[in-house]
Amino acid sequence: MRRSALSLRAAACIEQRDDGCEWSIFIINDEPFALDRVDLLGFGHSFGGSGDFKAIETEIGRVAPGDWTRLWRDDDFEMRMYARISVSAQQQQQELLADFPKLYRKKRNLPDFEPIGLPGLAVPFERVG
Repeated sequence: MRRSALSLRAAACIEQRDDGCEWSIFIINDEPFALDRVDLLGFGHSFGGSGDFKAIETEIGRVAPGDWTRLWRDDDFEMRMYARISVSAQQQQQELLADFPKLYRKKRNLPDFEPIGLPGLAVPFERVG
């Protein structure tokens, strides 16, 4: 994988809701322009070469410059978690991947992540292919 030409981050934040999941996964648009369309292609878990990938293929929508939106909710697995998205912006389209290694080890010491205001951490989206 290589760094995305777009400056985007994914944040995994602890967010207690009534759905039984512990983590919310967000996209953060650090670009000075809007993302015209974001699609969540899928979400997966892996551990030591095995795991699962759930194809989702749902439109998340437009993300304004400097803004963020929730992509997915997930449980606290003792595995690597990753999100795959497609982004259209500035007349280009990219498939991107964000990888969160073993969040369960970090969840007790997470600072509040700005701009979302929930305990969490961010990683860059990387270009697929």
